[in-house]
Amino acid sequence: MLPVEEIIPSLLNQLHDGDAIVIAPPGAGKSTCIPLHLLALQQFKSKKIIMLQPRRVAAKTVAEYLSKQLKEPLGKTIGYRIRGESKVSLHTRLEVVTEGVLTRMIQDNPELSNIGIIIFDEFHERSLHADFSLALSLELKEAFNEQLRLLIMSATLDIDDIKKIMPKATVFSSKGRSYPVNIQYRPSINKQIKLVEQVSEIIKEAYSKHIKDILVFLPGTYEINKLSHLFEGYWSDLMVLPLHASLKKQAQAEALQAAPVGMRKLILSTNIAETSLTIDGIEVVIDSGLEKSSRFDLRLGVTQLLTQRISQASAEQRSGRAGRLMPGTCYRLWNEELHFRLAKKHPAEILTTDISGITLEAKAWGSNLAQLSLIDLPSQTQQAHANKQLLKLGLIDESGKLTGLGTKAQQLGTNPDVAVMLLKAQAISVAHLSMACALCALLESKDPLIHASTPLLEDRFNFLLANKQNEIWKLITQWHQRFNITLQTWPLDELAVIVGLGFPLWIAKKRVAQNYTMANGSGASMHSKVSESAIITSAKWISIASLQVIGSNANNTVIKYAQPITIEQLEKHFSKHFSVEEALYWDEQKQKISAIEQRKFNAIKVSHQNKSISPSTSMVTIWQRLLTERGIGFIPFDKHAKNFIQRVNMLSSIEADFPLLSDANLIKYADQWLLPALEKTIEFKSLSKLPFQTLLKSMLTYQQQKTLDTLLPLKLELPNGRAANLEYQEDGKVVLSVRMQELYGLKEHPYIMRGKIPIICEILSPAQRPIQTTMDLPRFWKGSYSEVKKEMRGRYPKHRWPDDPSVG
Repeated sequence: MLPVEEIIPSLLNQLHDGDAIVIAPPGAGKSTCIPLHLLALQQFKSKKIIMLQPRRVAAKTVAEYLSKQLKEPLGKTIGYRIRGESKVSLHTRLEVVTEGVLTRMIQDNPELSNIGIIIFDEFHERSLHADFSLALSLELKEAFNEQLRLLIMSATLDIDDIKKIMPKATVFSSKGRSYPVNIQYRPSINKQIKLVEQVSEIIKEAYSKHIKDILVFLPGTYEINKLSHLFEGYWSDLMVLPLHASLKKQAQAEALQAAPVGMRKLILSTNIAETSLTIDGIEVVIDSGLEKSSRFDLRLGVTQLLTQRISQASAEQRSGRAGRLMPGTCYRLWNEELHFRLAKKHPAEILTTDISGITLEAKAWGSNLAQLSLIDLPSQTQQAHANKQLLKLGLIDESGKLTGLGTKAQQLGTNPDVAVMLLKAQAISVAHLSMACALCALLESKDPLIHASTPLLEDRFNFLLANKQNEIWKLITQWHQRFNITLQTWPLDELAVIVGLGFPLWIAKKRVAQNYTMANGSGASMHSKVSESAIITSAKWISIASLQVIGSNANNTVIKYAQPITIEQLEKHFSKHFSVEEALYWDEQKQKISAIEQRKFNAIKVSHQNKSISPSTSMVTIWQRLLTERGIGFIPFDKHAKNFIQRVNMLSSIEADFPLLSDANLIKYADQWLLPALEKTIEFKSLSKLPFQTLLKSMLTYQQQKTLDTLLPLKLELPNGRAANLEYQEDGKVVLSVRMQELYGLKEHPYIMRGKIPIICEILSPAQRPIQTTMDLPRFWKGSYSEVKKEMRGRYPKHRWPDDPSVG
């Protein structure tokens, strides 16, 4: 008896009246037991049951297993439907579906009147389509089909999150059928040892210490292939079996089924084996702690495949595989301290992926993502990017509504850019459409030229034409069937045009060597293995069909597939992407702003010529850019402006509420005091003539200016009646430079700022040369003045040198 069977009676009773959520660990029987009980329920006898699986491999495996339980062929009572493949009949009552199939079913038949219940299996994986399909299901249930039941099944789940959108659903929990698992942490002592070496040593240890099968979790196919090659034939009784999504069905089946008598299995798997697949005979799990994860780069418009640490939830799922049928052991290739620093769970896919597809679907539904009952709403940045992308592709208009092209693209149920490529190719000719179908198939598959030294797409198409048995032809045929066409002679000279129809912002111009600027403004380069003499490297313009971001560095964007395109083809098929605009730039040699007329293909400069600046053109933007790039030092302040800035900043340092004219503030608020005066200023020499002190005063109110002049005056009245200038220096000093005779009669030392700041008196000879500096004038009169007087009287006998200068 499976553990989940304990909750079956209560669950079935609940589904008579409403929705339900089942939480049960792997091995409890969620996927293999509950659907069969639902089939037997009178409530759903005349209705279909739809079961959504997030993974293609799991969808087919679960459907096959359930059919065997009924002792029926697959496709009779139980079938599956995944993109490009299905096994159903008129008698099928339970369909296991995946990817966007459920979304397509809902869009085509919003009432789902023939559906009794939708099961969302493995919901803890929080796939994009599961989240979106659930949101649509909740809305259609409320609007069209109150009798529809929704069942969420998950190994682990944050109940609070799901209850936010399904508050009336009843939660059922079931224990798993598991044995104790001995967790051993085995971090590498030598950090120089590579992952494959580290895993191979643990495999050898596990083989010698244990008697049953070993399951190894690895980040990707690279590591799987390396270890497969290493251990193939290593032990006579060991079957080395890879397991990942791109394997053929038979190879996947071998890994899942029990080993023949006298043999053991070493299963090398990606994270596909974490939950939904049932694997017989596992006693040992070796967990690398790594996985490949997709992250959408909004700037490049490309999905990065990154290797990252798994979450604690994933680690728990993986270790549980060792305790399904017997006590087991899990070797974790990290330390216990790191384990508790792992993320509890990773963010839902909807928060990290390209959402342009579901945005298009939401608009076709007559809604938008913010209005749907989504557990997690994508960020504003994600939503803005998706809408911008759909607008550029012509799928929505400026108001956000679907265009005619958008409606057709949505009905294809594929990526928006691919849909546009297909529809626009169809508008040219059947032959162009056939070639576009082949390109779609190629983009969905592995590169048929495994050891290719060039990204040239034409090489792949010629290979396909010469190898009609290649698996990609199956996908090409499926695409042909969707458009009800047959294979045509491909006009390969137009291949680059077809690529550009779907990916116009990836059309690129050669910059230098093997580096390119794309129409979206980003850079891309050929792989280092591409020869300088390759045909594609001689092309000035290329259409890129696929990009790869190497590692986590978005600047390391490598071109996977591309085809040369001519400027004539661009002008013929992509005329709307060209623009002519005036561009201003700073001419360093002439020290002035100059203008060119630029012809651009989106963000790519195609050509330019010098032109005179239009009288109506504003110079403000380029002055602002120069100010930002070069700093305030670029502005040629005169001595009066510098003095004003020093006075203001000195007062600001004393009076906290007084404005500060720091370099940063002068740049930040340049639109208030400087830029309006530069509206028509072109030359640097004109900039130098501006009345900077007057402009700077606009930064202060009238009352602030009065306060400044009172507390930190520009001049000081001398005993002879003359007002002498005060110099405010950058170091905060205030200096009065005057001839000694003008200070006669000053009994007290002069101060400013209400007597808080002493003025530095720089005393000059009659020849205007400094002879003494003091901050205490009375002390000078009584002290060293007498010595200075003797020396100066000899040099300048015609000038007054009184015995008591303090009285004049």
